[in-house]
Amino acid sequence: MKEARVAIIGAGMISHRHMTIYSKMPQCKVVAVAELDAAKLKAWAEKYGFNEENCYSDFREMLKRDDIDWVDVCVHNNLHAPISIEVMKAGFACYSEKPMAGSYADCLKMINASKKLNKKLGIQISSIFNLQTRMAKQMIENGQLGRVYHGRTTYYFRLRRPGVDDTEFSPDFGNSKYGGHGVLFDIGVYFISQMLFVQGLPEVESVFGKSYAEIPLNSRLMAGRTFDVEEFATALVTFKDNRSMEFSQAWALNITPPAESWITGSLGSIRMTNIDCGGGDTARPFGAPPLPLEAQQQLHFSGTVQGHQIEADLNPYANEKKEVLLNPEMQMYNCNQAHWYAYYTGILTDETRYNTPLIAAETALVSEGVFLSQQLKRSVTKEEIVSMSVSNAVWDQETPYGIFHYEEP
Repeated sequence: MKEARVAIIGAGMISHRHMTIYSKMPQCKVVAVAELDAAKLKAWAEKYGFNEENCYSDFREMLKRDDIDWVDVCVHNNLHAPISIEVMKAGFACYSEKPMAGSYADCLKMINASKKLNKKLGIQISSIFNLQTRMAKQMIENGQLGRVYHGRTTYYFRLRRPGVDDTEFSPDFGNSKYGGHGVLFDIGVYFISQMLFVQGLPEVESVFGKSYAEIPLNSRLMAGRTFDVEEFATALVTFKDNRSMEFSQAWALNITPPAESWITGSLGSIRMTNIDCGGGDTARPFGAPPLPLEAQQQLHFSGTVQGHQIEADLNPYANEKKEVLLNPEMQMYNCNQAHWYAYYTGILTDETRYNTPLIAAETALVSEGVFLSQQLKRSVTKEEIVSMSVSNAVWDQETPYGIFHYEEP
């Protein structure tokens, strides 16, 4: 099996999750890391045993190496497009964290750069890499739900605004300059992406949305911090094939109703719970106890079979374990980074891989529709979202080492 040599940009929280997954992939070796924060870089290097020569304060110096296969981008949202494009310009394939970018326009810039430079591009979307998603998609494709016409996805936290209520996270999550938006970019992308993917990426017709930041902030915790993004967002999306979808996502909400996603059709419905937002079992540390039953991914079918009304729990989590045991190659469909490795090395082609940049861009289109709808105080069409989307990426980044200026290829 071909060894892949990986470099990481960004030594924040998410990089540790990626490192956990790489540690379970003997075919991958992380060889370098870049991070602007000197203290964070030092701590990261000590944790993973990296020599000083493989640690960089300026990622552009790291990109001068000739022993890297791909670069894993783990920075804040509005830096995804500029840095990912810089990576591809330097001659490397790029695997980037979600959301793909801070605007639909920036997603297109990344896709166009990938095509122009002929460099592979992948986006982390853990919610689609599991048997729950594959089974749901297959059931819809096989007609087991009949004509699908509506879906709904919801996920709520009682009080978990990153960097504000949960100070383990960087305060940049709540800063629109680098974070772009709030809960829709942090959590919503997982649920919206999964809903779109299992339905075959139906073409968006219109979006009507609202977003809010209403719950008071703790003035002591806010000292020196900015929070100017949404903590709650909700929308109704219509598609051009006469189906619709609702979603509501919250970092902070004074009620916590059940979180679930469901899709209904003329013959049946599916309900998905415990949707994966963390990378599955491969992102769990070695020796971690098995997920308790109440935290395992679930898929429930209700509908009519041969004229009879039935209810069925399809147990995707347990069946995924058995599936991989019988056929280890199926792991490439259950792990983001295993899927990306398979695509990078040619095991998966453009036709057989999950096209994560396209899925992520369609998710960005829907997300951007929420904010444009709120701005215009009406429903907005797909064509309006596309034509009015502009870059909000940070193309001139202020750093302790001066201004990093980025350009499209």
